[in-house]
Amino acid sequence: MASADVMWEVEAKAPARDLEALAAELARRGAQLLADRRERDVYFAAPDRDFAETDEALRLRTVEDRTTLTYKGPKIDPRTKTRRELSVDVDDPIAAAALLEALGYRRVGAVSKHRRVYELGRTEIALDNVEGLGSFVEAEELAETEAERDRAQEHVLALLTELGFTQRERRSYLELLLGHPSEPGPRTAPR
Repeated sequence: MASADVMWEVEAKAPARDLEALAAELARRGAQLLADRRERDVYFAAPDRDFAETDEALRLRTVEDRTTLTYKGPKIDPRTKTRRELSVDVDDPIAAAALLEALGYRRVGAVSKHRRVYELGRTEIALDNVEGLGSFVEAEELAETEAERDRAQEHVLALLTELGFTQRERRSYLELLLGHPSEPGPRTAPR
């Protein structure tokens, strides 16, 4: 295992109908394409608590030859998917999965997607085509302090609204694939 990062992940996600039109709009706004890649996420359940109930997540994400083990804490904001995040790079994903399973963690699902990542100012925008779910856009910023976190929450929501997305989705791709019910709270009409 190598580097470790602890941050607030501030994310807002919305279903998207036309990723190509959205990519063109991002280019018009000056966004830079950072990556065009396949991602595979394998999620684990804890032996001592139900992550679905505690709103936590533990995953191994593999992108090309890099694998990261990430813990995501409970969402803290009803409008976005803001949560504490801790990530470490792992050199051997098979050994990492075996270690987790030896400690009583079990695999609960996997998410595969094609992701194009753009940068627009401080915001990372992902255009995702998720196997079994369809297309989504995610706007994300990382924050180290609570003040930065609050600013980022307002910014990612405003950016999605500017791009024409009024319907938000707070459930993770895994929750959607597993058929978890929608979270309570206000929703606006789909775009």
